[in-house]
Amino acid sequence: MSDAQTLDKQGPSGPAKGAGPARPAAAAKPAAPTAKAKAAAGMVVLQDRYTINPTRPYPELSTPQTPAFVAEDPMTPGEVRAALICDVDPLPRIDVADKLKGLARPGLTQVAAFGAVDWPGADGQRLAVVIHPPQGGRLVPMGATKFAKMSPELLLEQVVRPVVTGLTEMFHRNQTHRGIRPDNLFFSDPTRTRIVLGQSVTAPAGYYQTPPFETIECSTADPDGKGTGTRAEDMFSLGTTLLALLMGHVPGDGMSDEEYFAQRIEKGSLDAAIDPREIPRDMIDGLRGLMADDSRERWTLEQFKRLRLQRQEVLVGAGAGARFDAQAGCRHQGPAVGRRARVDEEEPARQYGDRRAGLGDRRIRGRGQRRQRRRAAVEGVDRHGSVGADPLFGL
Repeated sequence: MSDAQTLDKQGPSGPAKGAGPARPAAAAKPAAPTAKAKAAAGMVVLQDRYTINPTRPYPELSTPQTPAFVAEDPMTPGEVRAALICDVDPLPRIDVADKLKGLARPGLTQVAAFGAVDWPGADGQRLAVVIHPPQGGRLVPMGATKFAKMSPELLLEQVVRPVVTGLTEMFHRNQTHRGIRPDNLFFSDPTRTRIVLGQSVTAPAGYYQTPPFETIECSTADPDGKGTGTRAEDMFSLGTTLLALLMGHVPGDGMSDEEYFAQRIEKGSLDAAIDPREIPRDMIDGLRGLMADDSRERWTLEQFKRLRLQRQEVLVGAGAGARFDAQAGCRHQGPAVGRRARVDEEEPARQYGDRRAGLGDRRIRGRGQRRQRRRAAVEGVDRHGSVGADPLFGL
């Protein structure tokens, strides 16, 4: 239609009768503030996306070395993020942050992004780590040595399951956490029903771990000199954390670090920490597998997964690597030997007059060593060579 025809139809003063009112022009949306505009307003911008507000601290996630601040992500409006500002000392675990970035899994605090920013008042740039903050607060107040006890059932449901899930994800990526302790467990939801491990990337491995939650070797090292961390060290920290939540206090509470260290050297970490009146009897062997001072005897994550803490599937006297088969109704022994009576693996073979039946060549080769360990367990001789009844269990 030509311009002249259009004018004829509408008339010189507007649209013709019956043509309906003219549509008003759509109002232009206000442009989103740019990164420069946000910076001019006192905000700190990471990767031209995340906005960090230096005037709004996030005290629940702050530490003396790593303050936390409220952050926002324009891609998810209305959802709060937290930015952890790392100092030059201690050095953050950038390699671990890179492996975990964007990983949204149960049991882990998600790292959304990280990078260098110009921080107000700082001499040079600082590393900012943006995370999805847990919404329910800490399980235990920061630095607390006494707290409410947890029942074995609640411990299994709220703590063990999510923590094992989170560690599995990290181990599959060849990474370690090295920050497992009661005050680094958070509720991910406002209803405080789901637990996640706190972040572990803003400081060297084991930097914030106190001596009771470290192996004997790591407890004597400088906080920033513990190496990159191993899975066995994570398993020890997990065992000590479970023990602390069962007892309602940090192991060694009431003793100095030197006194507790001497007790650990003399008795072993578990025996130095445990009060048999505070721990259910059916939990002790599982804790012994996790807190073995010899890393070669300590349970791996896969071995721990086979442990069931429910009353109907408890391990009675099982050593490291043992599991309970609920369907078969029998116990399968691992490499280590516990302190209670156990099923003799060779009994079925002796019943049928064939000592090799069902054992296999690998079990036959270790037969002598197993006999010796069983005899030591019966006589009350532990692996350190001390003779006598077990002072904890009276066996």
